[in-house]
Amino acid sequence: MKIRFGFVSNSSSMSFIVAFPIEIETREDIKNIIFKKISERYSITDDGDNEVHIDEIVDDLLRQIQDQTPNNEEKAIDRLNGYIILPKDAGVDWKKYNLEIFREQALTLQEAQEVFNKINKEDNYIYTFIFDNSDSVYQALAKHLLFIELDHLHIVNY
Repeated sequence: MKIRFGFVSNSSSMSFIVAFPIEIETREDIKNIIFKKISERYSITDDGDNEVHIDEIVDDLLRQIQDQTPNNEEKAIDRLNGYIILPKDAGVDWKKYNLEIFREQALTLQEAQEVFNKINKEDNYIYTFIFDNSDSVYQALAKHLLFIELDHLHIVNY
């Protein structure tokens, strides 16, 4: 039996498990890591093509980071239930995550621990983020692949 300890809703939720190269402490940390290669003229939009300001994204991510400690295995494993989205053409070497275990919707506890252990390297700081699928910040993160430079997993929870 699967027991879910985290966010539960009647609507779909989306989770990210992201490995940052430093412990995130400030808004500038997030901006320097995620938006360093994005031109100020580049328009970040949600699924309805409404502009989502970088500050809104940074504030939401920082708020969620401040509610957790890095490398929280229990929280990350809890969020590994769902369909894991893997961008095939995004230049990420997904083979290192042992994709065989992603064939089923729900991972066993052992499989989830294996996934977490593969992304939890000594020099990474793992944070988890959860959004409602209608959230404009989530839509902007997913649509523009804003975590693409970082090891991450994107999970769709139905």
